[in-house]
Amino acid sequence: MTWSTESHASLAAVQYLAAQGQGTAAVDLFVDFMPESPDVITAVLQYGAPPAQHINFLSQGSAAARLSLYARGAPDDADAARARIWAAYSALLGAVEVTQGSVTIINLSPAGDPELLEHDDRHRAVFVANIDVVYRLT
Repeated sequence: MTWSTESHASLAAVQYLAAQGQGTAAVDLFVDFMPESPDVITAVLQYGAPPAQHINFLSQGSAAARLSLYARGAPDDADAARARIWAAYSALLGAVEVTQGSVTIINLSPAGDPELLEHDDRHRAVFVANIDVVYRLT
């Protein structure tokens, strides 16, 4: 198993969320960035931390990454942002042996439950959850 720094996993996660009705890619679902608008978005960003040690038992040919799942709501609507992240988080944790494009998601496991990250300068609540993903390129 290798530790990946490429964005295959975040792209596959966004494709999976779109297929599950959690939004539309490049409209309110974003890969590896959080645009300033629209207000209400979900974003999946892959970041440089290595995945947890407990996933190192998987077979050769698989890769692992750590993803950050973000949800942002409209100004002064933290409840909607909280509901949005929990819906996306729950959907992602249900993805087992799912192929999205050229990536097969083998497993996603939580590295922490969703929590409030901040209220930005436009009074939008931003929630975050970290998720470990194991996948292989098909």
